[in-house]
Amino acid sequence: MPSFRIGARVVILSAEEHDRLVALTSHLPQLISTALAASIADVPRAVEVAGPAALDLTRLALSPYQIWRDIFATNSAPIDAVLGVFIGKLEELRTMLRRPEIEGEFDRAAEAAKLLRKESEAL
Repeated sequence: MPSFRIGARVVILSAEEHDRLVALTSHLPQLISTALAASIADVPRAVEVAGPAALDLTRLALSPYQIWRDIFATNSAPIDAVLGVFIGKLEELRTMLRRPEIEGEFDRAAEAAKLLRKESEAL
């Protein structure tokens, strides 16, 4: 019988912590993707010049709303909380655009992205 991996890890969390972490790592990316795709759709000719980054970041926007309707209805508070933090992070980046400290944010984000990939590969 062939063996296979399902790529899961058991993590024990309270219901509140689960909802907060999943809002951050699953639901927020969906909203970001949806917002970016809608923003691109609002700008004439943007689709013509969109490249791989836009394709990568808008992949989740292809998810049917029916999947998300109940998630948004039942987890709106934690989703709203992480969305607020994310909007704050975007505002920080906006403020840093012309300042040298933005490089530190890029470095910190790159380390976080590497850690995410390392954890994902371990599954």
